[in-house]
Amino acid sequence: MRRATLADKNGLRKQVAAFTDHLAVVIRIALAATTMQHGRSYWKMNMALLRKESFQEQVRQRWSEWSKQTKNYPTMVMWWERVAKVHIKKLFIHEGTVK
Repeated sequence: MRRATLADKNGLRKQVAAFTDHLAVVIRIALAATTMQHGRSYWKMNMALLRKESFQEQVRQRWSEWSKQTKNYPTMVMWWERVAKVHIKKLFIHEGTVK
């Protein structure tokens, strides 16, 4: 990811913040739009699989199993990144391969 340069900054303003006696700084930055590139490190979920009732049931069962692991992580975000997201991807890839 490239860093924003001075030319990318559209504006800067100070704004009164209700929650503090300080001024909040608002910076608007314009970044070049990135396009998705398909390749080795990208994966796209096959949404057609969700139309199958048997696959939906499989996702529901697995989700209940994965949800039990939330207590092992300090935040839901960590659980999502390390457990749910990984397992969802694997499940879709496996089912897509079998299909």
